[in-house]
Amino acid sequence: PIVGASWTEEGLLLASSAGALLRCAGHGPVDGVWPCAQADRFPIPTGAALSAAGLADGLAALVFEHMPRSAVVYKGGAQGEWSPAGEVHVPPSVADNFGGLAFAGPEALLISARSGEVHRRHLAGGPSMLHEAPAGASAAHEFRAVCADEDGGLLRLALKRSWGSAGTAWQPHLVVTGA
Repeated sequence: PIVGASWTEEGLLLASSAGALLRCAGHGPVDGVWPCAQADRFPIPTGAALSAAGLADGLAALVFEHMPRSAVVYKGGAQGEWSPAGEVHVPPSVADNFGGLAFAGPEALLISARSGEVHRRHLAGGPSMLHEAPAGASAAHEFRAVCADEDGGLLRLALKRSWGSAGTAWQPHLVVTGA
């Protein structure tokens, strides 16, 4: 399964639960196909699996299934080697209700919960920040991803449950909040 994704200038980065890093060149499928190739492999212990990954060019934050309360940060080298660069605490309120990981530039990691709350953790020191769930979020929302805009605001991607005569459907819902 895919446990992390990120858009870069070169295309899409994907991380698998088995530790593979895939690069999909370009910015979308061509003739219905988007070619992806394994670019690298993260240094995960034998038998371990990832439950989440935050990706950026040269940076990865990995949450292991057997260590759900820590995100291990790695820096990638020119030869494809990944070296540990730190560890970030995943708050208990998120670990049991995990939404995703994303980098806000090279200096901060965003840790999101399915409830919509987001924790901003600075990697080189500095204050941590809690962004509460956005106003209007309800049990009908399940937040799955977050990213930061250039001004420090957040864009949260949620699935929103709607009920109709045909049953229950989940619709994508983008929630934008200021810094």
